[in-house]
Parts: sequence; structure tokens; C-alpha cells
Amino acid sequence: MALSENCTATEGTELGIGDQGSAISPPAGWKYAKLSDRSVALSPDGKSLLAALEVPSSGEVAVFSALLKLCEDSAIAKVKSEALKKRLKKPQISLEADGAKVDLWEVSKASGNGSNPELRDQGAGTLLVFVVHVSAERAVTGLGFVVVPDAEADAEKIMAAVKSVKVTP
Repeated sequence: MALSENCTATEGTELGIGDQGSAISPPAGWKYAKLSDRSVALSPDGKSLLAALEVPSSGEVAVFSALLKLCEDSAIAKVKSEALKKRLKKPQISLEADGAKVDLWEVSKASGNGSNPELRDQGAGTLLVFVVHVSAERAVTGLGFVVVPDAEADAEKIMAAVKSVKVTP
């Protein structure tokens, strides 16, 4: 399925992530798609997005590589990769989602070495990176992005979606 098919999330929509039974609930009203390599959701105005994928290892190198590819595939630029790599060693915050620990990092001008990430053709904003370490062999990782200040209100919707992540061991 592709975003061009215009599937629109409603309350209770579950978007599969990978092939192991993991899922996320995209915000209601957002277009969503499960692509061959990742799952994505896009706000109606295109100024916010959510993307997730399954990684065949929960090791730092595999997760970091997957996140960089996810940024590139999601048209997010100006992410200082070395700064992000250093930060991934220790979560900024952790929370529970469906009994699993979700590690979170916010990437913005303040935390990204003086540069705001940008969503192509939409503007600068704040990036949220998340990782769920399912097992030593598997992780679910993803990102949320909001153009600031235009879509700042979508940050709460992205957090709710991240809290909805379900994984199967």
C-alpha cells in the first residue's frame, strides 16, 4: 500500500510495522501506508509525519543505521548524525508502551548542535526518535517530525502514537 492510496486512519487503526506482528496506531485523520521497508503516516497538511520500521538487531550500529535511512527516506534533512549517534547511548526519556520500554530522544536546534532538522519542502522543526528493544535480535525504531510552529500541536498526536506501539517478542 502507498500513501497515494489515501488510506486515512480512524480511532483504533493499527498500522503494521515489519513482519513480526508489531504495530502502531497513527493519529486519526492522517494518511498512512505500510511500504515494503517501513510504515508511514502523514498529517493532512503534510507538516508532520510518523515513520517506523523493524530492525533485525537491537544493537546500536543497526538501530543507528536504520534511523539514518529512515530520516533519508522520510525527506528529513539537517540531522547531525554524529550528535545523534552519541545521544543514542543513553535515552533522554523512557516510557512504557504495551509492556515494552520505549526510549526517546528529541532532536532540535538545542539538542542537535545548533541546527534544526528540516522536512523537505515544509520547513524546520523538531524530530522525535524512538526505539523499542524487543529482543537482542530485534528492535522497532522510528521517528516523528513536526514543522515548528505550524504543526506544533501534532507533537501530542505523535507521542500518543508512540505510546501505542505494540510489539511481539
